[in-house]
Amino acid sequence: MTNTITSAADLVLSTTNWLDDTSRIRTCCDLRLSINQHTTKHWRMRADLVQFPRLGVCGIGLARPKMEALGYTRSLEFLRKSGLKPTSLSFAGGFAGANGMSFKEALKDAGRAVQLARMAGTDVLIVTTGDRGDHTVKHAMRNSRHALLKLADYAARFGIKIALMPMRERGTRNLSMCSTLDEGLEVLGRVNHPFLKLAFHTFHLGETPDLISRIPEIAPHVASVHISDIGHQEADVYQQKQPGDGSLNLPKIVQAFDKAGYHGAYELNIWSERLWKSDYSTMLAGCVRYLHEQVLQPKNTAS
Repeated sequence: MTNTITSAADLVLSTTNWLDDTSRIRTCCDLRLSINQHTTKHWRMRADLVQFPRLGVCGIGLARPKMEALGYTRSLEFLRKSGLKPTSLSFAGGFAGANGMSFKEALKDAGRAVQLARMAGTDVLIVTTGDRGDHTVKHAMRNSRHALLKLADYAARFGIKIALMPMRERGTRNLSMCSTLDEGLEVLGRVNHPFLKLAFHTFHLGETPDLISRIPEIAPHVASVHISDIGHQEADVYQQKQPGDGSLNLPKIVQAFDKAGYHGAYELNIWSERLWKSDYSTMLAGCVRYLHEQVLQPKNTAS
């Protein structure tokens, strides 16, 4: 049974002492913590906008399908009223035709996503290459790099960064030809555009060899950091764990990004068939508390 919410009146947040205190305890980590709408797959746009602020979270990673379902005009109106700060918009891409769009159609769709990001007030658009479709990998990657260059040129007019998200190979059919950190960095190097960056997702890239020592090198190229955990090496993209329930050293990863000068948001972004069927209120409360107390480690706490 899916956890579908039909109205804001149906939302009841699990009560904990920490959540009771969120109205008076505001820390620097609250301001950088965001929840991506893909985490709450079966909640509608308005449910997210009502629920996320109740957790003491200030940011929202926007998902285009949820905005489209409500209607872009109404979504933007309710977003402004919510007081949440949009930290990213996802997704655009699929430039090699695997998702049913031609190269021109995919590029035009990505241009519309840039405009939506601008209207929503976020300066980060998350993209994936998509699969190779009927092309060879070499041809498909060449098309993708060409599209990313044109898209970055267009986005630069509005100060919007295009953030390429590499994704693990297992379970990501039709999502990405770019599955490792080095493959992502190679694309950035070959496109060579100041508005093309990386979206670093801990599930996909958190097991990169020597990651902590490499973060100072990659942090200047990262526009967005997304957080979930991983249970085992063979996990596919829809078997992600909530932070603290897996094997990743998330506090160390986040600390390394902070030390390297990353100043963007940290988005809770969990894709999990199991968690998508769970009680979101309880799940989110546990995730936010763990991130607040164990991962982001605020420097100052107001009394």
